[in-house]
Amino acid sequence: HTHTHIATTVTHAGYQEKPAPSKGRLLVLLGKPAVGKNTVGRALAAATGFRLFHNHVIVDSLLAVFDFASAPFVRLREPMWLDVMREAVLLGTDVIFTFSPERSVAAGFLGRLAATVAGAGGSLQLVELTCSTAAMHARIATAERCQSTGKLTDAALLARLDASDEFAVDWSGLPAALRQATLTLDTTDTAPADTVQAILQQFGDFFSPK
Repeated sequence: HTHTHIATTVTHAGYQEKPAPSKGRLLVLLGKPAVGKNTVGRALAAATGFRLFHNHVIVDSLLAVFDFASAPFVRLREPMWLDVMREAVLLGTDVIFTFSPERSVAAGFLGRLAATVAGAGGSLQLVELTCSTAAMHARIATAERCQSTGKLTDAALLARLDASDEFAVDWSGLPAALRQATLTLDTTDTAPADTVQAILQQFGDFFSPK
C-alpha cells in the first residue's frame, strides 16, 4: 500500500511540474507601401524561426474574386487576418504579420488585433517601418512587387494616395503601452539585415527561445 501511495505522489508531482504550452507571439511590421515590410519580414523570420504572414496572402486570395475595397472584400479581409492570428497564438506558433494601413481597413483594426492576441493569451509587439518619399517611389515598381496582384506598383498613384494621407496609421484602440513601445525604423539607407538587428536588439526578450 505504501509503495502505491509513493508512486501516485511522484506521478502527480511530475504532472504538476509539466509546463503549460506557451502561447504564440506576434510581431507586426507596419508601414506604407514599399518601405520594406516583406523584405525585412523574410529576413526576420529567417533569423528568429517566426512564421511570416504577409498581409497580401489574404489580400491576393480575395482579389481573385472581389474588387479591392469592395464591400465583400472589406467584410471578409479583417476576420480572415484575425482568425489566422488567433489560431496561431492558441497553437503557440510565433508569427510576423506585415500590415499596410489604408482607408479601406476599418478604424481601430490595430486595437482589435491587440485584443485578439491578448484574448488568446499571446504577446504582441509592433514595428513601424518608414522611408523617404524618393526611396518609396524608387522601390514601388520592382519586379518582385509586381508578382503580387494586390501590391501597389504605380508611382504616380502612390504619390497621390500618400499626399491624401491614404496610408496614415490609425492607432485608435491600441493600448497606450503598446503604442509607446512601438519601434520606428527608417529603412531609406539601411540594409534589411541591419533593420533586423535593430528589431532584435530592441525586443530581445520578446524573441528569446521559449
